[in-house]
Amino acid sequence: MQHVQQLNDYLDIFPCLYESNWATKTMKKVKPINDADLAGHILCMCPGTWQAQYALKAETVPQGVRDLLDELKKIDKAFLMEQEQPGKKEGKPQ
Repeated sequence: MQHVQQLNDYLDIFPCLYESNWATKTMKKVKPINDADLAGHILCMCPGTWQAQYALKAETVPQGVRDLLDELKKIDKAFLMEQEQPGKKEGKPQ
């Protein structure tokens, strides 16, 4: 998550087509994604099971990266605890 945030912060300084010789008048300079949109993109990069758990638990779309990170940590702990249960056996459906 930190790497995605860091790359988002670099969007202001990366060279882009806007500054090239091929730029047209309709092109706009690339700007960093706002915090809520970035959180939504990060959630889309998570495993499908985490997305489903977030959708079940959350009342709205993520409003910030920090809030999303806290929720994803809880989901990760829940899945780790589920995998460590001694009653589950590999290969046998329950």
